[in-house]
Amino acid sequence: MSKKKKGTYIPFPFETTKSGRPKKPEAFSSIYYSMLISPAFTSLTASQKTLYMYCKVQYYGEEPVGKPTFSMNKGKWCKKYKLYSEGNAQGFYRDMEALINHGFIDCIYQGALYHRKNRYMFSNRWQQYGQKDYEVPYNVMTYAMYKRAMAANNK
Repeated sequence: MSKKKKGTYIPFPFETTKSGRPKKPEAFSSIYYSMLISPAFTSLTASQKTLYMYCKVQYYGEEPVGKPTFSMNKGKWCKKYKLYSEGNAQGFYRDMEALINHGFIDCIYQGALYHRKNRYMFSNRWQQYGQKDYEVPYNVMTYAMYKRAMAANNK
């Protein structure tokens, strides 16, 4: 009997343009059913769900293995992935803010303050979304979100 090689998934033809056993593994991500039917995910818009999928692929395909964070800058969301047009930067920031507010992503490095990329990390806060004590911590907000939250608290 021959041993099965563990960890080598062969994608179905409807999943990729690369057929057979790929020489270089192609990035993919999984979304579990419990997330798909969660109140946090079902309340997202289609463009926010799409952005989340691209963030997952960015995390698994572009970032070094084992690094817990990822970046999503204008070159990626506009030119490479064509999610938003150059004139629609607000669309990207609105959708990323929604992913943070719903508990899917945390902003862990504020690049805006230093003219660098923001760094993001996936979060499991979405599991508590909708509960009466659910709150977005200040330390996971983008700089713009934080400024708005502080202004709202000072009113």
